[in-house]
Amino acid sequence: MKLLCVLCLFIFGDRSLAWISYVAPMKYICRSAKSARKKKIEIDDLETRLESKFAKMKQSPRQFISEEDEVEPVEVPKTHFGSWKKSAKLGGQRGFLLRAPPSPITDRVSRKKKSIKPSEEFDEIQQKKKIQVVRHKENLVQVEQNVRTLSSIVTDEKTTKVNDRESSANEGFDSLHLERWNQRLVQDFPDGPTHIQKVTVQALREQDGNLMMSAATGSGKSLAFLLPVMAAIDENDTRPQVLVIAPTRDLAAQLARVATEYAPDGIRVATLFGGANLKRQLDTFRKRRPHLVVGTPGRLAEAVFEHGILKLAGLKFCIIDEADEANKSTYIVDVDALLSSLSSSCRLVLSSATCSSLLISEHRIMTSIERIAADCDRKGLCINGGLFSSNHEEKIGAKSVVNALAPRERVAHARLITRSDREAFEALRKVLRAKDPPVSAALVFVDSPQVARDLASSLTNKCNLPTLLLTGQESAASREAALRTLRRLAAIPLVNGEDPVVLVATEVAARGLDAPAISHVINYLSLPSSAGHYAHRGGRTARGPRGKSGFVLTIARARESRIIDKLQCDLGLTIYPVETRLGSLVLLNNSKL
Repeated sequence: MKLLCVLCLFIFGDRSLAWISYVAPMKYICRSAKSARKKKIEIDDLETRLESKFAKMKQSPRQFISEEDEVEPVEVPKTHFGSWKKSAKLGGQRGFLLRAPPSPITDRVSRKKKSIKPSEEFDEIQQKKKIQVVRHKENLVQVEQNVRTLSSIVTDEKTTKVNDRESSANEGFDSLHLERWNQRLVQDFPDGPTHIQKVTVQALREQDGNLMMSAATGSGKSLAFLLPVMAAIDENDTRPQVLVIAPTRDLAAQLARVATEYAPDGIRVATLFGGANLKRQLDTFRKRRPHLVVGTPGRLAEAVFEHGILKLAGLKFCIIDEADEANKSTYIVDVDALLSSLSSSCRLVLSSATCSSLLISEHRIMTSIERIAADCDRKGLCINGGLFSSNHEEKIGAKSVVNALAPRERVAHARLITRSDREAFEALRKVLRAKDPPVSAALVFVDSPQVARDLASSLTNKCNLPTLLLTGQESAASREAALRTLRRLAAIPLVNGEDPVVLVATEVAARGLDAPAISHVINYLSLPSSAGHYAHRGGRTARGPRGKSGFVLTIARARESRIIDKLQCDLGLTIYPVETRLGSLVLLNNSKL
């Protein structure tokens, strides 16, 4: 055919194109017609064979029933066989497969082994289903009795250790001899002062020399050093008399707010921290002429050495909050410069939940903070957990951070292992929506500001959760607004069913942040680098009135389980493996309580 078309094209030229366009498709048309005729013949043959088969079945249906069945001889209507559902399968040998005939024949089929009526068979099936349902309910009840939720850990710890609380908490604030604040303190803290507050106030009032204080997060260390130093301020002297150094601007702003709230009439407070307008801060400083100054190391160094507006000659106290953080290379140059400018009569106070780590020098030459810590340790002026002691026994290992954690009856620690980032986000969503334990406000730690922004956007758009950001790249006004929202939640708790507030933050929120509304601290794919790091992060929950519980959850990848095991060993606590089930955080079956 192809050769003929080419020959015509060569002889007749363009005139042959019309003939070729007509003749060429005819080959395929003929082929399709032949195949259609062949298929029609096969179908007709198949129908003929089926009809003959059905005709034989009309005469003797017994031979088409299996040998195990017995068919009662009945008169079958002629129209009955026409309603059969016929199915034929063409195999390699052209065989046919017929389905078993329907009722009335099958209704009359009786098995040789056992004869069961349809109604009896139906009743038996229903009875089996009822038995299965009852057994399933019994299993569910047994599972519910054996399942332990994460909140049950805190409840059990409270009941077993309720008798171990400090008996001195009921003595009140009268023993502290802080008459100017007694009424306010009793109103704010009806349970009385903590042990660290009693010992620190007494030491600053009755003893001389420097002091290093270390206690668990949320134990009230800020008021423990602020109240006695404010009591020692001379209101007639307009020079700065107390300097409080904080490593981060959020912590500095928080300390300034607490000092302003508790400062009596006549005592003025000023702040100097980075991230804000320097000129405006200096103008306010000149007008106010404060007695107590709170600031970050860099901005304080600018005010002292560049502008000369802050005079250190009249200082009575210099307090370094989160001293182990201020001892890092980021701040230590400015801190050393400030401490070297102090007079010999100025008393130094170091405060942190992990102050004992200052006794292990990480520098070739000891810093000013490390020398102060070593001097306090040598003279027995270290307050560790509310008791005067020497920390020589805690220099090695992670024992120095064991006392930094909140009491175990108030905080439950857990881990949730995931296999992928998508599964981790889904686990975070379920935790934030969980009913047991319920989330009032959650602090989620991540590694970087970019990850924080992405996670906050996902939680807002995909989960419809109110989300706040707290990173080093946010403006001071934005960070203060986020913290103000958390403080407002502490005064006005969430109603049942209301969405929890989520604060996504980087490491800037791990130190000194006081937000009593935070019920959950979540390490989201961001493991703490050390036991002290874990203690400071976990210390952001279970704050405020004693007896309030908190939860620290670490969402990690499977390959990071060993790191969590090491943290668990160093901290001397149990980080329980959990999973999300039916709206609750449930302990895994292999976890031991």
